[in-house]
Amino acid sequence: MMSMKKGKSFIAAATMSLGLTVGSAWAMPLPLGTDISDRFHGTVHRNDLIATDETYNLPQTNVIYFEAGSYSGWHVHGAMTVIGIAGTGLYQEWGKEAVLIRPGDVVNIPAGVPHFHGAAKDAAFQQFVIYDSTWKAPEGHAAHTGALTEEQYEEANENAAAPSAMQNNDSEFLFGTGMTELTTPNFNSAVYLRKILGTLNAANSPEWVYV
Repeated sequence: MMSMKKGKSFIAAATMSLGLTVGSAWAMPLPLGTDISDRFHGTVHRNDLIATDETYNLPQTNVIYFEAGSYSGWHVHGAMTVIGIAGTGLYQEWGKEAVLIRPGDVVNIPAGVPHFHGAAKDAAFQQFVIYDSTWKAPEGHAAHTGALTEEQYEEANENAAAPSAMQNNDSEFLFGTGMTELTTPNFNSAVYLRKILGTLNAANSPEWVYV
């Protein structure tokens, strides 16, 4: 049986032999969903996972895929938490430095803050977005919106820094090996947990735990 690490090496080699970038659409961990490219620069897909739920207090949760070099314009929305899934992404608030988003990285976006997000120019990107879909901008809310210029995108690529929540993940698993061992009669061997998202997050989501 092929090991996970050898399998990933094989996928990377096969991807390059086809002239594609590592992290291309076919190699993404989760289904792409609906093409919503008409709202973005480049090719973007959205896969709706969870609708806003009042019983379990789950916010709207989607998976967004950006092809390499694809990005949004400057925009605002309800409070959002972004979790990187695969590839390399970019996020920048208006007036601040851009940050990189890699698998396992968490970025919290306050409600009403103008920003853009997308993929790096040389890598596709897939992310979870967990957000307040019911938010509406208060009357008179002033925020910078509109198209992101090519110069702004290039500058973001050149100067983006790692976010403070960088997971430093060099594991063959999506979010790294769990840090907390869980011993229970329900399993025949040790199980490890890693908290991906704590309860203190912009989207007001319950915590996420990776097993």
